[in-house]
Amino acid sequence: RRSKMPPKSKAIVHPQAELTCKKKGFTSKYSNIAATKKLKNLKTTLHYLRSQNWPQDAAIYTTITVPVNLKPLKKYCDLTGLRGKYTDPRTKLRYHSTLQYQTINQLPRAIVNDLLQLRGAATEHVQTL
Repeated sequence: RRSKMPPKSKAIVHPQAELTCKKKGFTSKYSNIAATKKLKNLKTTLHYLRSQNWPQDAAIYTTITVPVNLKPLKKYCDLTGLRGKYTDPRTKLRYHSTLQYQTINQLPRAIVNDLLQLRGAATEHVQTL
């Protein structure tokens, strides 16, 4: 026989609530900074920098110059865009393999000049084909 006691009120507790890893009084050392300091995006920063009267030699985001690159530039094949290991001495076109070299030898001079112009190379040194 059961005793006639009033039913106990059962609070619904999430099973993970009892397994928290944080201490009850834990606060992050960075939580105060985020609440007091307003973060700025790049657009806001650039607008602020442009509005100030800076000396001409001051280093800011918009005036920083890049030093000269001392590494040699990578050379690419004028036909395929792959690394151009070789250069044809007659046309000065760069090529990747013997297949491209055979194609370069069959190209008319007008196309060779166009390819050199695309690369930005001078066409005056191209020998007649």
